[in-house]
Amino acid sequence: MLWDRGRLWNSTFSLNSHGLPQPLSGDALASSFTARVQHISDIGTSSTVYVADSDIPRGNPAIAVRSDATVRSQELEIPAAFSPLSKGYVGYAGAFSGEAEAADLVLEMCGVKKLLDCNDPSSP
Repeated sequence: MLWDRGRLWNSTFSLNSHGLPQPLSGDALASSFTARVQHISDIGTSSTVYVADSDIPRGNPAIAVRSDATVRSQELEIPAAFSPLSKGYVGYAGAFSGEAEAADLVLEMCGVKKLLDCNDPSSP
């Protein structure tokens, strides 16, 4: 596995519509969020957690994750990835400004399940 650094840019991101890497759960993650993110590239589509809703600035468009084989992993710049490695997993979350959605992603990658939503007034 060789992941490479991509660009730093602001955008809105959505969960991979073709499914999340196992054992991540979409129920624990925001369906989309906006943040300034350090992207990574050379990621296989099966490791992609979030994809950009818009093109990467200054050319080199973000390629939407598709199920067909025409998308090469080198063409992707993504904000979050998760992949099996040896007897465990390795994850990457490029958001670094304290976004709640990024924190939820890191917790999910670590296997920590969120029991209560402290921001939800209806939670006990």
